[in-house]
Amino acid sequence: MSLPPLSSTFYPRAFLLVLVVSLVTLGGVCLMGCGQEEQLESSSRVYSEPFPQFDPPPNILFLSIDTQRADHLGCYGYARDTSPNIDHFAAESVRYTQAYAPTPWTLPSHVAMFCGRHPYKLGINDINAAIPLTAPVMTTYLKAAGYQTAAFVDSKPKGMVGARRGFDRGFDVYKHAPHQASVQSPFVYEMAATVEVAQHWLMQRDVNKPFFLFLHTKSVHGVAEGQGNDPRRFPYDKPEPYRSRYLTVDQAKFIWGGPGEPGAEPYLRYLNKQFAHGTLDPATYSAQRVEALKALYDGGIRYMDQYFGVLMKFLDETGLSQDTIVIVTADHGEGFLEHQFFHHIEVYKQLLHVPLIIRLPRDRMGKVIELPVEIGDIMPTILGFAGLEAPDSIDAIRLPLDSSINRPKRQIFGCYQFGDRGFYDAFSLLEGDWKLLFHKYPKNKTWQADLFNVSSDMDELTPITSKSDRTKAMLKSITMWQGLSSTTQSAISLDPETLNHLRNLGYID
Repeated sequence: MSLPPLSSTFYPRAFLLVLVVSLVTLGGVCLMGCGQEEQLESSSRVYSEPFPQFDPPPNILFLSIDTQRADHLGCYGYARDTSPNIDHFAAESVRYTQAYAPTPWTLPSHVAMFCGRHPYKLGINDINAAIPLTAPVMTTYLKAAGYQTAAFVDSKPKGMVGARRGFDRGFDVYKHAPHQASVQSPFVYEMAATVEVAQHWLMQRDVNKPFFLFLHTKSVHGVAEGQGNDPRRFPYDKPEPYRSRYLTVDQAKFIWGGPGEPGAEPYLRYLNKQFAHGTLDPATYSAQRVEALKALYDGGIRYMDQYFGVLMKFLDETGLSQDTIVIVTADHGEGFLEHQFFHHIEVYKQLLHVPLIIRLPRDRMGKVIELPVEIGDIMPTILGFAGLEAPDSIDAIRLPLDSSINRPKRQIFGCYQFGDRGFYDAFSLLEGDWKLLFHKYPKNKTWQADLFNVSSDMDELTPITSKSDRTKAMLKSITMWQGLSSTTQSAISLDPETLNHLRNLGYID
């Protein structure tokens, strides 16, 4: 197998955006269309922070919880008891308070995790996109270094985390849901089944080699049309007692989707299209129904958390927790009409702020890292744990593992594009206390720039109009990022079965 070249240097390229924009202003340097990425990659800045060394190489278990908002977990300040097991896990781990996804949908965010590059640069902006053959995938490095590798994902082969998208590169085993487990359920995606097949693989593995195990669960995600057997057609649904755990008596009576309307998850896309085109005002939508959706969503979190606890107990009982690094994160959050939409199509905090927690086998003291980081940084961090260096071509940098570490302010770029199947386009830039959204709704027909002071307006609810110079400067940075999108795209064809599955999940019409 031919692998990309390796290097010991980690370049925080996103930090260079302000510097490059200043050069445009002061020196008249042409960046747009004139090698913007070369300008970004010209930095010699490196971080010489201490990083743990493991001998022998550690096992690594990596869990991605699809659609998990950070602020709906207890360890991130949520009032409901949705996550007792994750909270316990976080208390003896490194927890990142400002971890961000690059996009609010599954495919590009997982590309960032596995490739260490911003998905926008790789052209991952359409439902047909796939990982380019030239992109580095961390599992290929782990495999070449002697790791045994396995993945159990809640996806179809051509789904958002499917093997046909390129995610199976470097894996010995890559299995798609529904998994062959003893769990009896009307739902295709079941955390209980994921944990069961993961345990079975761990018991059958070669104990003389380190392992990398990737688990992806959609137990928090909304459910597809036609799953379950409840006539109320819940957009989020799990077996009892989790379904009803947080619902009031009145909320439990709601039916989701009337005659001629879709139900389950597609019902939210049905509403979103009306919000987008101005035929329905989100401000007038029933507050009781919004709270019911949150309750159903939280029930899924509690269900997922239950089986996360089962998995952690298994690691303890088998002794694997003594030499296994466990990483927990999410690909994006979920919207509950805090702004304009349900589901996950915006670039506000509720959609891009995700949990990120790492438990090291030798350090259970518990640490909190407040520096802004990106989930793409997981890639070089995992390679570092395995004693490997990351390729030069990535954007990401190793995650800080100690709260005493201080780094320069970092610009974090986010975007939402969904090709010709979308009805909303958005870009965002987070820089210190400031965040700029540059987005367009069909009902407005023009792009608008909204600036937020996230230190005083953490939920990004009230745009500031008095900082025109800052808005202009951040818009320049966004414009530069727009010029970095790949002009070519690796793509797959989607068969009718996959298209129907994505339609039933509310991604397309």
